[in-house]
Amino acid sequence: MTCATIQGGWIRNLWIAGDRLCRFVRRPGIGFLLALIAGLPLAIKAQDVAPSAAMVRLDQRPVYELRSGLGSLDAGSRARDVEGRLLKLANDTTAPLDSITASDLGGVTVITGGNQMLATATPEEAAKLGQSTMQLGQARAAAIREAVREYRLARVKPPLVNRIAKIAVAWLALGLLLWAWRWLHRMVVRRLRHWEHEVQARPADASQALKLLTIGKLKDVETLVFRLAVGLTFLIGATAALTLTLQQFTATEELSATWLDWFRQPVESLSRSFVDYLPSLGFLVVWAAVVAYSIRLLKFVSRWVGDGVIVIPGFHAEWAEPTYRIAAFLMAAFGLVVAFPYLPGRGSPAFQGVSIFIGVLLSLGSSSAISNIIAGIILTYTRAFRLGDRVKIGDHTGDIIDKSLWVTRVRTIKNEDIVIPNSTVIGAAVINYTEGKYQGGLIIHTTVTIGYDAPWRQVHQIMIEAARRTEGVLADPPPFVFQTALNDYNVSYQINAYTDQPQAMARLYSDLHQHLQDTFNEGGIEILSPIYNQLRDGHQTTIPANYLPPNYRAPGFRVERPGDVE
Repeated sequence: MTCATIQGGWIRNLWIAGDRLCRFVRRPGIGFLLALIAGLPLAIKAQDVAPSAAMVRLDQRPVYELRSGLGSLDAGSRARDVEGRLLKLANDTTAPLDSITASDLGGVTVITGGNQMLATATPEEAAKLGQSTMQLGQARAAAIREAVREYRLARVKPPLVNRIAKIAVAWLALGLLLWAWRWLHRMVVRRLRHWEHEVQARPADASQALKLLTIGKLKDVETLVFRLAVGLTFLIGATAALTLTLQQFTATEELSATWLDWFRQPVESLSRSFVDYLPSLGFLVVWAAVVAYSIRLLKFVSRWVGDGVIVIPGFHAEWAEPTYRIAAFLMAAFGLVVAFPYLPGRGSPAFQGVSIFIGVLLSLGSSSAISNIIAGIILTYTRAFRLGDRVKIGDHTGDIIDKSLWVTRVRTIKNEDIVIPNSTVIGAAVINYTEGKYQGGLIIHTTVTIGYDAPWRQVHQIMIEAARRTEGVLADPPPFVFQTALNDYNVSYQINAYTDQPQAMARLYSDLHQHLQDTFNEGGIEILSPIYNQLRDGHQTTIPANYLPPNYRAPGFRVERPGDVE
């Protein structure tokens, strides 16, 4: 074994393992289960955070932590209330920092500043921290003074040139980051193309095809990663640069905080909603996996029944596929009904309004579809026809190439595909020519009219001989003839012959008609259809000349005088 063979084998085994892993992850429910497992630490962490604690912040800077609510306010609502008052005080530059003090008010320490109440410190909070109420209030007052001082210092505007320089540097950094991603993308693409050219230049073998396939997948992955990276870089970088730009001017400084809130609040709201929705999401993931694998198991069983591995008395093999489709649809509908109470936004008026609107649309527009589905189910279990059968539905004759719950497709002998709704099929007469070959053979038949002067036994023999000459007609059972009518000028003879080739009916009838002409001409019998009149004396017989004897002469006129006796 050479080194090249060993290397090719390792590459092939590595590729097969990776491909199997990707197929496993792509299975229904597996990806959701992995996402659920990955999100469990986040859910556990969210549950470990005590709902009675919240951090008070000023301009995203932590000031102090609240350990309990107050009255009807929980810790989070109380923290947001304090943050609003702190922000108002920080923006009021006329209020000095030394006005922020703590004072006792009936056992509760109240922190004031700028002639307004800012926050409080309760005995319960102080007891949890092992301090007195006044000590806790003074600590919070000091933290508030420091936070307000830093807030005001950060908003002292430097010279205009410095602010413009900051703005230019921020946007230039964003441009450099995007350029760096583009440069990295081009370098990776160049390396992949060089690798691809090297592989193509080598002699063709199995490992070459495997490497080319790997290169193609790497290109797709690289393009996807590049687009995601550029999108995230632009979103985050543009947000940071725009915020910095707005903060450099007094007129737009407040707008910068508003802009950040526009960006931060939806993210926080979505994150909070996602964490709260994790239990329902976990149920949906597990339930989706159960339904998906139940449908897959049902599909395996239907294949076994269709292949004859499993035999169910009274259940035909061709019923397996349509029964699987119906059962899979019902199972999916049942799964959706069970999962509906766990869907996000299920109780919102918008969700309910959309559900009612969709239901009305389906009820108004699906009447014909439902009738076709019911007709398709009836046609399936009545076994009116199967795939490949030669049938006649209404005025259309052809082979069944497809049948579904909605339509039946027929391909005519002219190679035309006709789509017929199942409701039309169930209401029309269906002639199945193929079914006859399983009952001893399909009988093809045609009728000719022969004059009374021809012996009927001879006519029978001639017509049976024509049927025997026709390729595709069965010798056993043998062909037979019916005399169907005694007309005014002729007798109607019908030839009947068995065949096991219903798909060749057009050719069989054409060949049979040709052989009938030949055999009647060989027997010297005229086919009197259409009916015509002639004087036999003086006229040649209607049989083609190549069937007449070499010395044949048309009879002349014979005139008899009265009294002549032969």
